Amino acid sequence: MRLFVGLIAGCLLCGLPGCGGESVEGDLPDFAPRRPNLSVKGAPIGDQRAYAKGIRELGAKLYWQLDGKKANVVFSPFGVHASIAVLTHGMERAARDRVREVLDADLPKVRFESAYSSLLHRMDQDSDALNYFHAGTALWLQDGLTFKESFLRCVVDFHAQQLYASDFVGDADQVVDDMNEWASQQTGGWINPMVGDGHVSESTKLASTHVVVVKGGWHYAFDRSATRDTAFRLADGQSVNVPTMHLNAKLACAQTELWQVVYLPYRMGKHGMLILVPRKQADLSRAAETLDGKELAMLIDSLELRPVQLALPRFAFTSRLDLTKTIQALGMNDLFDRSGAAFTETITDAKTPIAIDTLASAVRVEVKEDGDKQPDASSSDADGQPADLMTIRCDQPFLFFVQHRPTGVMLLAGRVADPREQ
Repeated sequence: MRLFVGLIAGCLLCGLPGCGGESVEGDLPDFAPRRPNLSVKGAPIGDQRAYAKGIRELGAKLYWQLDGKKANVVFSPFGVHASIAVLTHGMERAARDRVREVLDADLPKVRFESAYSSLLHRMDQDSDALNYFHAGTALWLQDGLTFKESFLRCVVDFHAQQLYASDFVGDADQVVDDMNEWASQQTGGWINPMVGDGHVSESTKLASTHVVVVKGGWHYAFDRSATRDTAFRLADGQSVNVPTMHLNAKLACAQTELWQVVYLPYRMGKHGMLILVPRKQADLSRAAETLDGKELAMLIDSLELRPVQLALPRFAFTSRLDLTKTIQALGMNDLFDRSGAAFTETITDAKTPIAIDTLASAVRVEVKEDGDKQPDASSSDADGQPADLMTIRCDQPFLFFVQHRPTGVMLLAGRVADPREQ
């Protein structure tokens, strides 16, 4: 494994084109999500919003492709979007436009790049707001091929991704080991292994990996002494006991015909987890039939601060996904065209066909009691309960989304089918 040192040296995030300046967010006492207020100098705010919207839309599409599996699942719409977007820089125009149409980011090339780098810069500024958050993305390129410098420099300058020269032809097993070592280093050992035998082969010339770990502490701490085993109904109707946390606090929440929704802010309020629980013990798949990026945005817009009595299972799990077939099912076949017709702007030798062979994702999420402070007492009626109290019990399969609040970028999307699964 050899890093393309010459191209990466000096490309610090703060030096990206269009990433200067600071954003002014003002006082955010409610810690509720809102429409992005992006004032980072560089890309126009409208372009940044369009890019964030594309990430949200891709997340909804990916969830539906993964919905057939009834187990726990978590993935990063941001990580997947970034992994695909960077590859489009090496594609001929028609193929690039087709892929970007699925990414729902209808922006000219330069504005597309600038919007991403501006969002990335803002999120990097706020990465310390979570107790533990890390996202890493890497491209693995067959050693010996001559890649166009314009492609490689765009990968680094606009996307801050790592590039590795790898010998797939000579020792594919060693490349798998290198990928797993990279994932472990990127996540402090939390993700290892990332990929297994068969993910790459001697015919691989281009592979993409990304990892994300979120273990943030909450703005409001759950009382550990209140955590106790309670019943959780699985999709097959079976009931199991799981450690369940309890919180009474004023939170942003909403209730529709299909969902109960609550937004849990992480410390410092820069990130938060949106939780969607089906109402009336409804089947999660049925409730999610109409859930797309637009519906999710409407749910976020409908949130209002109210006293909430929340019961939420502790959970922690890692999803390792080969998203190659999933991405193909979304219509991005140009990425995997082994004739090499799409990737004409990637390598200098037009006679060598090249395409993405593997798009691997590994994401870990942990949810437990840790937080910064105890919630403020809420005003109560004569019976000792707040008059507008909303009770939300996550005692059945539910959805969750982790969002970077200032930009609206969706970092994680997932489903908890069984809190016991690791």
